[in-house]
Amino acid sequence: MTVADAVSGKEKMAGVCWLLVGRETEQLLRQTFCMLLGDAARLGPCHLRRVRFKPGHKLTAYYDVCVQGHGTRPVAAIWRGHRSAGWRKVKDQIDTIQAEAAARGLLAPFRALAAESREWNLRVQVAPLDLDFPQLVRVFDRRYFTEKLRNALDGNGEVSGGSTARCSEVNFVRYQPGLRHVLRYELESEGGNASVFAKLSPPDQSVRAFQASRHASEWLAAHPTSVTCARPLAFAAADSVILYPQVVGLPLSEHLRRPSRDLMSRLRQAGEALNLLHCLPKSLTLGLELQNLTGEIKEITQASEFVQVLLPEVGATIHSLLDCARSLHEHFPQGPPTFTHGDLKVEHLFVTESGFTLIDFDTCRLGDPALDVGTFLADLRVCYSIYNLAGVEEAQKQFLKGYSSNAADERLIRARVYEALELVKMTVRRVQLFDEHWASQTEKLVSIARLVMERLQEKLGLRAKRSSSNKVVHLSPSFADSGARNDPRCRARRGRARNS
Repeated sequence: MTVADAVSGKEKMAGVCWLLVGRETEQLLRQTFCMLLGDAARLGPCHLRRVRFKPGHKLTAYYDVCVQGHGTRPVAAIWRGHRSAGWRKVKDQIDTIQAEAAARGLLAPFRALAAESREWNLRVQVAPLDLDFPQLVRVFDRRYFTEKLRNALDGNGEVSGGSTARCSEVNFVRYQPGLRHVLRYELESEGGNASVFAKLSPPDQSVRAFQASRHASEWLAAHPTSVTCARPLAFAAADSVILYPQVVGLPLSEHLRRPSRDLMSRLRQAGEALNLLHCLPKSLTLGLELQNLTGEIKEITQASEFVQVLLPEVGATIHSLLDCARSLHEHFPQGPPTFTHGDLKVEHLFVTESGFTLIDFDTCRLGDPALDVGTFLADLRVCYSIYNLAGVEEAQKQFLKGYSSNAADERLIRARVYEALELVKMTVRRVQLFDEHWASQTEKLVSIARLVMERLQEKLGLRAKRSSSNKVVHLSPSFADSGARNDPRCRARRGRARNS
């Protein structure tokens, strides 16, 4: 087998598994990591966390690499489907970033942040290297907080100590070169310790997220509701960095995992909060990108390309669902676009002492409010399947009860279309290819999406009713964890890493 064949998708899952957990490719990666460290004895386990696969183009695997005496450092390994000039074309840029990292004391314990094997079409890059975000090096530096951001916190009640706070540690929460990054600053002051999160994204996205978070926070604060937004602490426009406070509480997903008496009332509150958010005045939505069903379907089509290659029958079901959504959408009355969160999942709602705090406005747009409703309905369905819980229909009913006090029926019907679509989107983005249950879980979730669409067609009289089934489809708990701890192949790989 060759890397080109594996990346093309020709070898199906066998090729993907060979790249991700094969002994030969694993040895190559460890040799590359050791070369970057300059000391093989320091290299510990390498934990696979996330995979992005674009058949015919590249497969990117994101690792947390453990280094003795230095904790972990995120690393991205990119397997390409064809040979290219590699790092040579951008050697000067890499050298500049590495020199800055060395000057700031951020290169160690690594000797270099980039390596490649042209024979294997492999490139490896170590945080904080990112050619698309060269500022990531200084953002990763504790001094950056002192020099650029600390004064912005003065007088902000969200962070103890304000301008006297000292950054004691910086860690990566997410490292995705070319896409976005999330870092966590650990702060110390006389008033106590605190955590602040820094998000880096492309300039247009960071500006949009900063403005949307502020506007949503002010809008909710001006109304009688128990829901607030995580208001940004500061925005460094030159570096496309937004600072957010740590939200004290647990995501709603954890409360779904362990249901309590007040769960249904919380779901109603979530619906009420979303309804209020959709009433954000037009004057506060200026500059937001317009997103419609066509754009959403395009995103899902691109995100699901690898499923079409690896599981053709499931891919055909996805195509059928997308076609059905287009057809149904043409028959529905369309209301005016409103502010939409764009990624309203249960993990983005934190239950706090005072109510809810809504986070993550990176994907907010101007669009059909049914998208947010459908996304939340889809995520509820996924969570109930993961946690082997009964009662998803009642949970959805309570959420809609809170939301629909003044929502048009047509919007709620469109929400069911989006529910099916977002189930597909969540599946292709969140079920990880290194999970041994990837194929079965993907098939099950896409089947649930198809069932949601068929039920809607039956309700509208566009499809003959089938015999109903109350069978609940449960998913492996490993779907909730993007780590590899539940994959025996990955456990074996980690075991070998420890003994290497």
